[in-house]
Amino acid sequence: MIYKLKDKRATPDLIKMIKANDKFITLPSSDATKYIASGIGNPNALILIDEVEGSIFGFVYATIEEWNGEDVCFVQSCVITPDREKLNTGTMFLDKVNDWCRAKDIGRILFSCNIDEKGKTRANAFEKKYKFDKVAMILSKKVD
Repeated sequence: MIYKLKDKRATPDLIKMIKANDKFITLPSSDATKYIASGIGNPNALILIDEVEGSIFGFVYATIEEWNGEDVCFVQSCVITPDREKLNTGTMFLDKVNDWCRAKDIGRILFSCNIDEKGKTRANAFEKKYKFDKVAMILSKKVD
């Protein structure tokens, strides 16, 4: 069942699921806890989780940000266990994000995707279903 995260009770299990399923998220658990907590109760953030019988199988974290002079929805993180990807969990997440944006009069969704060593993302289904355009690339570097 997909629902909006409204309190911190699920955070430890959520962090375990994220770390087990996304090699790109390297935050220490204490920082990840702060990251998730910052979105709970924030009217400009949406955290959705996919939970079945007490186990978490996916999450999405989206915020309203300004980009190129326009308020946009920025999907900062989306992690789904491989077995739930086959059940269209990602599509269900994005449907709910889209509904949230519509209710907030946000006209654009930006989606940050990790790229594998072959230059591919796991978000190809999102690109096709929602007709995302590749408009930018995010570069990452640690501060010297």
